[in-house]
Amino acid sequence: ERAAGLIAGSDDDSRNLSVTAAARTLCAGLYVVLRQNHRANQILFDRFDSDITVFSPEIIVHECLAQLNTPLLAPFLKIVAERDDAWSDATVRKLRHKITRTVPSVWTVELTRGGAPAPAYRLRRGGAVVRMDHLVRDPADRDRHLRCVPLLIDRGGESLVMPALDVLLQAGDRMLFAGTRDACDAQWLLLQNVNALNYVCEGRNVPEAWLWRKLTARQRRDRFDVGSPN
Repeated sequence: ERAAGLIAGSDDDSRNLSVTAAARTLCAGLYVVLRQNHRANQILFDRFDSDITVFSPEIIVHECLAQLNTPLLAPFLKIVAERDDAWSDATVRKLRHKITRTVPSVWTVELTRGGAPAPAYRLRRGGAVVRMDHLVRDPADRDRHLRCVPLLIDRGGESLVMPALDVLLQAGDRMLFAGTRDACDAQWLLLQNVNALNYVCEGRNVPEAWLWRKLTARQRRDRFDVGSPN
């Protein structure tokens, strides 16, 4: 009754399902990890609605894909393994609070012209800054945070684990995030669109198109000329 979670990892699908079903009658909020051994039992595992279901033949495939798609995930998990239980518990609580109990999406962002052109362009402007907080804001409403958490910043070999939101980002930073799919999609807009990023950074839409900048610059000059005593 006091257990927080249960891992049913035997090589028998019926046993795994029956054990977890019995356990949930004792503790309805139990966090359950189920091992599935045979594809033919997929419908049973789908209906059981576990928190994590692991299908043995896919473990290696998923590990390979994770290494290719999110290269920072393995270094982060290695760091996690070296931390104590108190740190791990606090991290899990933060992820649950910010995201959900379900397994989050994990993605990598490279702060380069190719990977994140909008913040890379902003950093090239004199005096402009980009904080981690800016990349977790909703581009539709800057007062709202996206349902994602920064896990790691890799900065030239230096690792910043669970970075604070006030951390100033630098060109070349590689960042690992965990969050919902919707948060990932919304953040993509911040990474690609300068106007969206300017909005969350400054609270206003700043036109960045070349023609618009020329027109607004000319308008400013015209206003200055009209008001000049000469």
